[in-house]
Amino acid sequence: MQSLTIAVSLYQGLCTTKTCVTAAGAILNGKDDTVSPCDDFYQFACGGWIKSHPIPAGEARWNTFDVLRNQNEVVIKNVLGECVRTWELTILIE
Repeated sequence: MQSLTIAVSLYQGLCTTKTCVTAAGAILNGKDDTVSPCDDFYQFACGGWIKSHPIPAGEARWNTFDVLRNQNEVVIKNVLGECVRTWELTILIE
C-alpha cells in the first residue's frame, strides 16, 4: 500500500487538463530520442520538430510562429467565409 500512496502523491499538483496534456505531448514529440542530450542538445531538444516540420518551398525559415500564423489564417478565412455566406443568405431572403 505504501508504494501506491507514493505514486499517487507524485502526481498531485500536476496539470492534467486537455491543454496541459496537449502541450506536454507537443514537447515530447519535438524531441529526438535517438540523440543523446550530452552529444547534441539542440538536436535532442528540437530534432523531432525539425523532422516533422520541413521548411516549405519559398520560405527562408520555418518555426512555431509560422505554423501558428498559418493556422490562424485558416481560421480567419473560414470565419470570414461564413460571414460572407450569412450576408449573402440575408440578402437573398430580403
